[in-house]
Amino acid sequence: MRSLLSLVALAAALTAGSVLIACRRAPPQAFVAHGPLPPPPPGPLEYAGRAPEHPFHRERGNVYLRTVFTTSGPSSSRIEIRDILVPPHAKGELDPLSGPALVEVYPGAGKIGLGKAGEFLSPGTMNSVAKGQVIKFENPGARPVIMRLYLIEAK
Repeated sequence: MRSLLSLVALAAALTAGSVLIACRRAPPQAFVAHGPLPPPPPGPLEYAGRAPEHPFHRERGNVYLRTVFTTSGPSSSRIEIRDILVPPHAKGELDPLSGPALVEVYPGAGKIGLGKAGEFLSPGTMNSVAKGQVIKFENPGARPVIMRLYLIEAK
């Protein structure tokens, strides 16, 4: 019993000594910089990574569009999937569509105008759009609205 107590006391002393030594050898506080950052280097800045495979491009107003996927469909049709991004507090529109389409909303909430009527969009909703119709978008919120457009074109 006595040897067990002395063994526990020895382990406690070694632990306390290790903690004390580790605390004394702790690294100093991190350097804190004060004042403005240095100016950027002169000349144009170059992108360091590789360009995205399907980049967004700006449409009329402040709507961004990219084609994600295109394939041949049944009965000599063509199916195209596009992503639409409407930034916060922005309005814009797409050119008339070359075929019927579905618009699916991902994150965000906004307003879509099909013809003269405007309809409020929320995540998870899907709207159909007729061929030749101009789609108008409005995002009054503080977050971007992202939609996916499924377009079916006859060849």
